[in-house]
Amino acid sequence: MAYVGLTDVYTMLGRPREAARLGARGLEVIRGYGVENTVLEANYVEALLAIGEWDTADEASAAALRAVTANYPYMLLGNRADLEIGRGRFDEARAHLDAAHETLRPDRGLGIYDVLLAELALWERRWTEADQAVQDALARASSRQAAQLRVWFCANGLRAQAELAALARARRDSDGHAGWLDRAERLITIARLAAAEAAAITPSAAGWLALAEAEYERARGAAPSELWSEAARTWERLERPPLAAYCHWREAEALVTGGASRTEAGAPLREAYAVASRIGAEPLLREIQLLAERARLDLAPPITDSQRERQSVEEILGLTPREAEVLTLVARGYTNREIAAALVISVKTASVHVSHILRKLGAPNRLEAAAIAHRLTPPHGG
Repeated sequence: MAYVGLTDVYTMLGRPREAARLGARGLEVIRGYGVENTVLEANYVEALLAIGEWDTADEASAAALRAVTANYPYMLLGNRADLEIGRGRFDEARAHLDAAHETLRPDRGLGIYDVLLAELALWERRWTEADQAVQDALARASSRQAAQLRVWFCANGLRAQAELAALARARRDSDGHAGWLDRAERLITIARLAAAEAAAITPSAAGWLALAEAEYERARGAAPSELWSEAARTWERLERPPLAAYCHWREAEALVTGGASRTEAGAPLREAYAVASRIGAEPLLREIQLLAERARLDLAPPITDSQRERQSVEEILGLTPREAEVLTLVARGYTNREIAAALVISVKTASVHVSHILRKLGAPNRLEAAAIAHRLTPPHGG
């Protein structure tokens, strides 16, 4: 199916937002014919997770799993587990990974299943298990075609190595420390070679390599904040705010460790906090808050006029944050299709949001809803 291939292509090209838009459109089209496609649904959810539209991913993956009857259910189950790991619902993630295991192919999704196990272990601070899961993943992604996967897997492995090396240093275990650094050296070598192979295929390899290099330096003792800043900028260019937020957290951590001022360290931490709060990345949010408490950093930036205005609309009209976004677009004259494109949701979901807004506002139509929104918008001074 063309939609499946094109969503894959856009993701590989580092354009997950376009992949999500196309996935939503493709699902709308085929469902009009009473057809479901598990791979397209998985591609759509994968793109939503990448761009940080986790609420929409939550709705889409739950609906897809309720309806799944076709092949490859492990893909949808893996996506669901990925979301649950990111949101800190670890028991649910484990249950979905266990369910996915029953329908896995022998290659375990070219090692992707194992790296999901590694990511769960990383957030649960099971560092040695994460390291082993990454080794298992790499063993299944040895082909030339899987080079882009190897860079990703190595970045996760180096995160585990950084933690294990730090623990060995704290325990004054010189032999253990040397052993973990040797393993880190092997991983960064694999990552660099794989990134060179994958560079012509996907720009995402550069993002994973930047992350791997920063984790490698962290394993060696201290990654300069500039490495984390560069990794964050790379992920931002690649439309991956959740990964950029992780890098900004590490950037702030490196600045604090290096004795930077609270003003300097607070800036990237607030960027990380804004994204983690918006998408509901609870494990990352906890780490950000702990760093802020430890270093006495302020996570609350000054409230802008536009933020105050949106909060006022939400409170007065009893709307959710997403409904407030939709109402803003309705007030600008957007159609449901244009709202769907702007917010990377399906046209059906946009229609549902509009219906909810009209009901809450007691408005008979979109024009009246727009008029209500305009009445609540303060005039801009000249």
